[in-house]
Amino acid sequence: MCQRAGVDQTTVTQISHAKQHEAMVDVSRKLAAAVRDYHPYGPEIDRVLQAFGKMARNVLVEGSLRKTDAQPRRLYHLEMTTMLPGDVLDQLEAVNPQASALAKQLLRRSVFHPLADSRGKESPDSKTFRWEMRPMFRPGFGLSLLKDDYVDVKSIDELVKFLLEPHLFAELIRHRYKVSSSPDLFSDEGAVREN
Repeated sequence: MCQRAGVDQTTVTQISHAKQHEAMVDVSRKLAAAVRDYHPYGPEIDRVLQAFGKMARNVLVEGSLRKTDAQPRRLYHLEMTTMLPGDVLDQLEAVNPQASALAKQLLRRSVFHPLADSRGKESPDSKTFRWEMRPMFRPGFGLSLLKDDYVDVKSIDELVKFLLEPHLFAELIRHRYKVSSSPDLFSDEGAVREN
């Protein structure tokens, strides 16, 4: 950031917000690009990250607004409630060992990080797991650092799709939150309003 803004020992002005933003986006994109070189599963992790980041951006810009306050949805973490015993990685291992191995690497490499499990709303016997996309990757996808909403993963099969077929999962979520007949958030930019 300092190099971009030409800061040296004589600089007394604050770095502009635009330069700060450019630096954060640049670092975020470089960190996301480095994911491809992870071993093992680098290309697979990259596909998950790219599909999830692009889906979150698409829903933020073109998706339906929240009903409670008409704000855009910031879908930066996954939540799934389950009634099955054990944690979600055990459930993944039972259903699809390849998806389980990839999930472990996503978490180990901190591309997504787990939030604390909690009791689900559905019943006292249910448990909700949460995985959040690391904030350091968000600026590179044009996302804010705020997090208000979550992607509701409906089943373990949907979670497997998120891991092994991330583009199909992203398309499913895009359709779930898309407004087909309404313009996007920025469609009236520059329009003349009549009173």
